[in-house]
Amino acid sequence: SDDKITHIDCVAFREYQNQVKKKENLKHQIAENQERLRILREARTDITEMNLDNLTQPEIIRLVKQLERRKIDTQSKLRETENSLDFTAMEAAKLEETYKLYQTEFELRERKRGVTRLQRI
Repeated sequence: SDDKITHIDCVAFREYQNQVKKKENLKHQIAENQERLRILREARTDITEMNLDNLTQPEIIRLVKQLERRKIDTQSKLRETENSLDFTAMEAAKLEETYKLYQTEFELRERKRGVTRLQRI
């Protein structure tokens, strides 16, 4: 009877120890994952200070894909900005031409008025 209780206590104690070890391992994994998340968050803002040695291969692949998406987005924004600038430059050139036409027309009318006034005198 005492042997049975001792055996049960030993089994229960071993299970308890295993659970404690599992809990410690999980705490360690949580700490590692939190550090990885921190690294990835910082990578969004400044990749130059990122320690790639701390990342696993899947994390590096994910980071590369993220950077490729950013590159494509940035190239797209650059093209949009270039097109917008080209359009604005064409509009500015048209406005400049229109201004010159009006200025020339205004000067011709002023000369014509001056000639007309001189003819009246």
